[in-house]
Amino acid sequence: MEFSLLKRESNYLDRQRQWLLVCFAVMLYLGILSNILGLSGAFDPFFTASNIVFLVVVVSSFAAYLLGKIGVVKGITFLAVATQVFIGMDILYSAFVPTLKDNTMVILINMLILAGNMFFSLAAYQARLTRWLVGIALGVYLVCVIVTGNESLRNYFFMMLLILLFISVLSLGIARNGEYLVNANKILQREEEELLQVLRINKKQIKAYVALAKERHDVKQTEHLLDLLGEASQKNVIDNVLQYIQTRELSKQNLERVFPELSSSAIVR
Repeated sequence: MEFSLLKRESNYLDRQRQWLLVCFAVMLYLGILSNILGLSGAFDPFFTASNIVFLVVVVSSFAAYLLGKIGVVKGITFLAVATQVFIGMDILYSAFVPTLKDNTMVILINMLILAGNMFFSLAAYQARLTRWLVGIALGVYLVCVIVTGNESLRNYFFMMLLILLFISVLSLGIARNGEYLVNANKILQREEEELLQVLRINKKQIKAYVALAKERHDVKQTEHLLDLLGEASQKNVIDNVLQYIQTRELSKQNLERVFPELSSSAIVR
């Protein structure tokens, strides 16, 4: 199956989302794989099992986007929700298994990952999704504080709450900006299509008209620009210019007959 990833999305906003999706999917793949292979992160049979499932979800979601089965927004949603759910499960496991080595550190580091996931959602202009991710993160951290009774987690709760609330507020502004960009882009595209339809020309022909009007060109360049206009437009341009030259020449001759004392340069002016 042939497809062009770069040409998949038609507007600037979706192309931004596309690159975010690609970068985030690659980052998730490398991060999860490094933990499964025992290269980094906390090591536990539960983490290994959950990360294997997580990896399958990430690869499947990204493959579905590449094959055109889902759009860029759904692809972002699948990756963001999967990240929040699987990392959230790891955090809860760390809270409910106090024998896990450095479980408090594991919880805090994974909360940072959740925060990064929320900023990924923000960067993709997904306001509603971001608020859902904030709710999941807040709920998970609150459960950890209650279950573990850990003083360090309890001391950081207010700071964590402020950060999550700030992300939620940011999502409201992002939503308005995203909606404005999408609407402005649609209006520009519609106006451009209407203008081209009224003029019955395309973008290349407009550029050719401008190039012909702005400066002098050699014969080959002029011929190339006229070819861009198409046969009908080319004929109209030449006919109109010839008609103008003929009219101007007739006016000049009439003036010479009426005012024979004027020089040729004065008549031209």
